[in-house]
Amino acid sequence: MLAIHDGTSEFIPRWFDYCRMKGIPYKLVDCYADDIVHQLSSCSALLWHYSHSDPRDLLVARHILSALEHAGLVLFPDFRTAWHFDDKVGQKYLFEALDIPRVNTCVLVERVDALKWAATTDFPNVFNLRHEAGSSNVKLVDNAAHARRLIKRAFGHGIPVYRPWCNLKERYYKWPSGKSGALELLKGVVRFFIHQGFREFLDVKSAMSTSRTLNPIMTWIHE
Repeated sequence: MLAIHDGTSEFIPRWFDYCRMKGIPYKLVDCYADDIVHQLSSCSALLWHYSHSDPRDLLVARHILSALEHAGLVLFPDFRTAWHFDDKVGQKYLFEALDIPRVNTCVLVERVDALKWAATTDFPNVFNLRHEAGSSNVKLVDNAAHARRLIKRAFGHGIPVYRPWCNLKERYYKWPSGKSGALELLKGVVRFFIHQGFREFLDVKSAMSTSRTLNPIMTWIHE
């Protein structure tokens, strides 16, 4: 029996169609439920297209999938295909270990090392946080002074992951092409003025890698 997480991913209708076409028995499960392991007792595989922008998925998806993989279930995604998802530090080291063509990237976890690096490297460079998407918090840094400001901020108060103004602009730019509808644009306006649980969660997630208490992770891309 194949299990499919009952969610909103665009993958799910395709999985349903494929199972029906091939005569594969399947059932819907709720991966957020406390009894998810029991729900899967009669299943040999699980499909769960979890999201990098859903707070619930960020909190539990990888842990649940890792536990299930230890129990012998066939999973999509499994550990080998998902551990580096939305993690630029993991991707840097994976590319280096497999000798995959890549841009030069420097990972810095200590403020003093970051400041020394900024004083000796050539510019321009591209600054990026560890967990980002859609070019959020990607900055072209032209000189050492700009780099020092970013370093002091990242290793000080931290840099928020969610930026409502950038989110609103992206929705606005997609609107004329039909990639974003009026409803999505309206949601962007609402989120610009009203704090959402999603924004607060992402700020906490950012603090885990950019606060003063826990060493930040900064990535710099350079020639």
